[in-house]
Amino acid sequence: MRLLKTKVFAFFISFWVLALPLVQGQQVLVPGIPDGTFIQSVNISKSGKELYVVGKNSTGNHIYRSTRNEGAWSLVKKVPIYGLTASNTINGVFVNASGNKLYFAADISGTTGGTDIFYIEKDGDSWTHPKAFAKPVNSFINEGSPSVSTDENMIIFTRPKAESPFKNIECKQMLISYLLPNGTWSEPEVLPS
Repeated sequence: MRLLKTKVFAFFISFWVLALPLVQGQQVLVPGIPDGTFIQSVNISKSGKELYVVGKNSTGNHIYRSTRNEGAWSLVKKVPIYGLTASNTINGVFVNASGNKLYFAADISGTTGGTDIFYIEKDGDSWTHPKAFAKPVNSFINEGSPSVSTDENMIIFTRPKAESPFKNIECKQMLISYLLPNGTWSEPEVLPS
């Protein structure tokens, strides 16, 4: 378990080191994010050339994508998520190592309850319809903040804790699940805090 903790910690440190120059306070340094957008989460690709931002504004929750070319970030474009409406929630975004699959949590049509983890794949210049993870990864409560291993055989995500030490604040726990040889996912295990 110690090796896993080290890898997870290193991932979060490297993520924040890469993301810090992109967001300063409320000023976003990636062009095209609409005014009044509250940035909820960001993820940068393994290559460092793609940035995905979850933002909420008056038109709803969106995932935006920007590419880096010769040191400059492009204008963001919305990633089309079929079934996403202005009233839906998006919780976390993660791009796989090859940059062709995007993982996110949302409460779009097809959830088993609350927000579930979905993925979409690049299909040329467009994206496929969302596919939901099956049980036991998705459950009747809110899953969020997915992060997937390079080989895509392990997923770490969050769920609310049963009891929160803080009044009116939802605390999360991290869980891990492994892809089994039969193509299903293992029962998620809570990671130690």
